[in-house]
Amino acid sequence: MKNLKNLFFAAVLFFGLSSTVQAQDKFAHINFAELVQTMPEYTAAQKTLADMQAKYKADYEKMIKDYQTKAEQYSKEAPTAGDATNATRGKELQEMEMRIGQFEQTATQDIQKKSSDLNNPIMDKAFKAVEKVAAAGGYTYVFDSGAGIIIAKGKDLMDDVKKELGIK
Repeated sequence: MKNLKNLFFAAVLFFGLSSTVQAQDKFAHINFAELVQTMPEYTAAQKTLADMQAKYKADYEKMIKDYQTKAEQYSKEAPTAGDATNATRGKELQEMEMRIGQFEQTATQDIQKKSSDLNNPIMDKAFKAVEKVAAAGGYTYVFDSGAGIIIAKGKDLMDDVKKELGIK
């Protein structure tokens, strides 16, 4: 009976402390995407990516123009060219099409890799700043208000994190 009484007392104490600890949780929120977009590193990364895309686009358009020019030329000359010449030219156009397709794939992959290489350190820096501000403020949970949270109760950490990152 005494053990049962001690067990009951321990359970009440445990649940009482548990609810007290839960009542002390502090909540905050921040729009993480908005934060990242305000970082100077993000702006520089976007410019680098835009420049890279513009170069690939110019190279792609040149390849397409060269292909179209050859295709038109070969089409005009086809009636007077021999079958062997037309077959060779057809094969040449197919090879050009394959090179254009490979170029598109390579360009897309290169841009995606560069985007990851540039943006991942920026995201990490922003995340660490949010963690630091949250820890300093005693916040247990920080929600991303840009991720579709309908109601975000708690302190908005945007100004504090911008201050931590040196953003005005």
